[in-house]
Order: sequence, then C-alpha cells, then structure tokens
Amino acid sequence: MIKIITTGLIASLLSAAVMSTDITTNNTTNSTTKNMQPTLVEAWRIEKSLLRPESVIYDVDRSVLYISNINGKPTGKEGNGYISRISTDGEILTEKWIVGLGACRA
Repeated sequence: MIKIITTGLIASLLSAAVMSTDITTNNTTNSTTKNMQPTLVEAWRIEKSLLRPESVIYDVDRSVLYISNINGKPTGKEGNGYISRISTDGEILTEKWIVGLGACRA
C-alpha cells in the first residue's frame, strides 16, 4: 500500500507525531486545564540538499519515502526532474532513483 503526502502536509504530520501536551493545575482557581502547546522535535535531517523537492510518497510495505524533485522551473519540461529514495531515518538510499522527468510534481 502506498500513501501520498504533499510537502505542505509533511510538517503537520511530523509535528503531530512528536507533539507533546502538558496538563497543569491552576492553583488560583483549583481547576485542571490542558495546556496545548505542541513542541516540534527534529527526528532526522537529510544532510545533502535535494534539488527543489516537491512531494513525498510513503511506501508502507518497503518503509521508504519517495521524493519528487523538480530541479528547474516548476512548469519546465527540461528533463531535469528526478525521484529520490529516502529511508525513514533520513538516509538517502538512491538520490536519483528515476531521472529525466519534466518538473516532476505530486
């Protein structure tokens, strides 16, 4: 099974995965309130820069992220776009797994 995630949702998904909440007691009113202050914790980072990454697909069966890289103008058809394979801990498995794509998106 493959799930599609756009880059706009990646930060939201990552923050939801690492979000922490804190329940505190307000001594002045003796009532318990939820302090919903999410904290984003970086789990990993890709050290080598990808060239204009646009979308991500997570392959559940293989536990691999496929990232489309535009590598040029967003509407261009130069054939510079490519797909990268990334492990779930941020290791680049294959930087240019599929090449020769025109402004590859989603």
